[in-house]
Amino acid sequence: MSLRPSVWLLFCQALAVLIGVAVLYLRWSASSPLPPKPRHHPSYQASRALPQNHLLDADDLRNPDPLPKEDVPLLPKKSAFIGRYLTAKKQKGDPVSVSDTGTGPELDATSQMVYYFLDLSNQQIPLSLLDAGVPVDLSYCANPTESKKECTPTSRPAEIAALLCDSSQTKKCVVALKITKVTETELGHSPASEPVRIFLLGR
Repeated sequence: MSLRPSVWLLFCQALAVLIGVAVLYLRWSASSPLPPKPRHHPSYQASRALPQNHLLDADDLRNPDPLPKEDVPLLPKKSAFIGRYLTAKKQKGDPVSVSDTGTGPELDATSQMVYYFLDLSNQQIPLSLLDAGVPVDLSYCANPTESKKECTPTSRPAEIAALLCDSSQTKKCVVALKITKVTETELGHSPASEPVRIFLLGR
């Protein structure tokens, strides 16, 4: 069964229109620029190994390598990190994002370990040497009972859990020390007039 001439003409015209539209689309797509690829927001890298509960400073962060020049403006401001604490340890070169930090350290006491907070104003150790996880010797005068008034020089091992500093006064810091229940009891009986000192092991 053959098509009538008028129907055949309409079919050819419609086919020509479709071909013309296809050609125009191909020409347009070939001349139009491709949509920009989504840009990945880069993260800073740890400039050295950093422990959990480390108090971040600008020197702890470095630009990722390599970092294209056009991606430099995508880096967050370092001020968003300064004064915050790492929620997990980082190795040198590991990415560090704001989501890896918290406003305070994570201090979880146990049945055997507690925390003792010591003002560093009268300590002789530079703050740069104090960090979470650093072992120290805690030196103080221990009086095991209220009736025993004489001072008993005592040294107990402790570990720095975190460094707590005033954001407005960077040198005004308190160290959170992880100590045993025995040490806590002895410190509770230590005369307030006697200083409590910390010493780095091997120094």
